Amino acid sequence: MARLAALALAGALVAASCGAFGGAHAAPPDGGVAMSNATSLPIAVHVNGEWVGTYPSWTEVAGIPVARGEPPWRVSFLTPDDVLVASLVAEPGGTMSARWVTRCGTLVAWFGERPADAPAIDPAAPRPPGPPCT
Repeated sequence: MARLAALALAGALVAASCGAFGGAHAAPPDGGVAMSNATSLPIAVHVNGEWVGTYPSWTEVAGIPVARGEPPWRVSFLTPDDVLVASLVAEPGGTMSARWVTRCGTLVAWFGERPADAPAIDPAAPRPPGPPCT
């Protein structure tokens, strides 16, 4: 009986190491990463050092893809001058947010639950002139 239990355990370990139980590739966080860019600057998003996209000022974007390689996924938010202004680490099933407040406005990025203090952006609203942010 003990030999049978040992064989069953060995078989389960081999199956798990081959990904039979879903361990081969973790799913990205639901909906990817979201960003509320209430600044006067476009923001470039990089995941694990790889450029994903550049998003204009005064926009809210959801579903920015993060699944690039195995988790955790390091998500960086950069200005047009390649200045890192916010970063977060996305992991399956987690939640996290990052915030950058400056004279140019406010950037909030998150995955998981939307932070209550993320700026709501009305696409029809006039944009404040704001100071130059170069």
